[in-house]
Amino acid sequence: MGAGHPRPGEGRPPPRDEEELAGLTEDLRATLRTRAVPSPAGVLSDRQHLHDPARYDVPVTAVSTDFTSAMLRGWIEQAAPPVREYAHIRTVHHVDLPAGHWPQLTRPDDLAAVIVAAVSQDREPSQDSGPGK
Repeated sequence: MGAGHPRPGEGRPPPRDEEELAGLTEDLRATLRTRAVPSPAGVLSDRQHLHDPARYDVPVTAVSTDFTSAMLRGWIEQAAPPVREYAHIRTVHHVDLPAGHWPQLTRPDDLAAVIVAAVSQDREPSQDSGPGK
């Protein structure tokens, strides 16, 4: 496998390349390096086999941190492989949170607010609701 990809049976190491670390101060980079653990290889490389159509009824909040929600919508409309399932999801709420790849480090309070809003039963239906929208 290429650089940055795990070999079978290995996990992905903590991030090292500049693109993944963009937006992190040296202190945050040090924090990430001490807390990061390798991802299990299968999570990154094995194909998922999802069969229950009820999964499309589960509301989704798509938090765009490395790209905009408009870009994500465009990829959904183009049926790009990594986001192909979005077109079938009945309720998607899009949130733009420009924070880089690690919003839990760069904008933790804002990310927490997004998560709380996503799980809140008081949340109004989004104008973004609908198949992949």
